[in-house]
Amino acid sequence: MTTPNTATLLAEMERRQAHLRELLAADTPDFAVRPPTGNWSVLENLQHLAFAEQAHFRRYLVEPQPWNKFALPDSGSRAAKGTGVLAANAAEVFQEWAKVHEETMTLVDNNDPRLVNRLERHLRHLNAHTRVIERLLKAPGQPRV
Repeated sequence: MTTPNTATLLAEMERRQAHLRELLAADTPDFAVRPPTGNWSVLENLQHLAFAEQAHFRRYLVEPQPWNKFALPDSGSRAAKGTGVLAANAAEVFQEWAKVHEETMTLVDNNDPRLVNRLERHLRHLNAHTRVIERLLKAPGQPRV
């Protein structure tokens, strides 16, 4: 088993983001509808992932960009600095997330063990929210993918 490094973990992040882009290509208004439980909608989960990537890797950047505009202030994080505005659609979130991810990709040559650990933890977080989004898409009233 190979020891993961920053480059392979960032490549895995890109594969998982591509999966989400494919999954949410229909980009319907239903993505903004919260389930009956009151938990986050598909769109809110997606926005959270864009914010989480920024929050998780900001400390490793020399000159981090301002917080992305869709960071949810009720995310439970003390670091949340976004407006909390709900995006109009998934494409808008993916556009903002691409800016965040471009900045994260500048870390590709940094193999600091703490960063590698943070990337591994972030991938687990990304996976967990992807599973939530997949479940929400299978729920009644959501578009079928």
